[in-house]
Amino acid sequence: MRWLRAPLYLCLALAAGPVMAGPEAPTQVALTEKMAQACLSDAELREEIAAQKAIAQAEALRVARATVAAEPVRARLCRRDGTLVYVITALAKDGKVTRITLDAGTGRVLGQR
Repeated sequence: MRWLRAPLYLCLALAAGPVMAGPEAPTQVALTEKMAQACLSDAELREEIAAQKAIAQAEALRVARATVAAEPVRARLCRRDGTLVYVITALAKDGKVTRITLDAGTGRVLGQR
């Protein structure tokens, strides 16, 4: 049975790809960026709206609907670089997905892609 393990380990090692070390290795910057863009839970979202630090989610969806000709399917309240933003995913009838970023405090559109 041990002779079956060697090919399996070899396949797993090859699938994993080369091990990166040195300057090409992922750095702490990637983790910091991810932490800087953390999205809030539903409870945290309600707290931020109650504290009037963010507009209501329904208002954010209305702004997104008016911005693009697509139906919003997901809205998340996230922290980006110390500010609150809504990241709204919208789906058009032709299947095209658009992400709209709104300033959560004002509802102003910051960008879309």
